[in-house]
Amino acid sequence: MAELKQYELIKTIIYKVDTKDDYAEYKLEVYKGNNGFKGIIYRKDCYRMLAHCDENFIGIDKNLFTLDNNFNRCLINYDELEENIINHFYIELEKIGGHLN
Repeated sequence: MAELKQYELIKTIIYKVDTKDDYAEYKLEVYKGNNGFKGIIYRKDCYRMLAHCDENFIGIDKNLFTLDNNFNRCLINYDELEENIINHFYIELEKIGGHLN
């Protein structure tokens, strides 16, 4: 028999990490389920899209949040408290960008 799991999105937080050498933007979505909370991390990336219009191609740069598997594999699973997920992700961001204020 299949088990249906439901999660409700309860919080979305955008993090902008600006260091001397790099800039990154992350989105943390926190979901509440029957057995606690889980988080999913997205990173903002820029994509070049080409649209075909008659005989011409039009280049469009589009910023999209895409799933960041580097964080999702080892960082965010299930936890009893929503704050633990947020704090744990913040600690991982500090490993990338140094001390954050």
